[in-house]
Amino acid sequence: MEAVGTGVAQTLVQIHSAAESLLGKRKRSEADPEQIMFGIVTTGRSWRFIR
Repeated sequence: MEAVGTGVAQTLVQIHSAAESLLGKRKRSEADPEQIMFGIVTTGRSWRFIR
C-alpha cells in the first residue's frame, strides 16, 4: 500500500506542476472550469484515479 501512497503524492505534484504551466500567471478564478486534469497510479493490482 505504501507504493500507491508514494505514487499518489508524486502524481499530485505532477498535476500541480502541469496546472501551473497551463495557467501561467492567471489566477485560479480566471481558469476555465472545463479544464480538468486526471492522474492514475497503479501497482498492477491496485488502481487510484485522481481528478
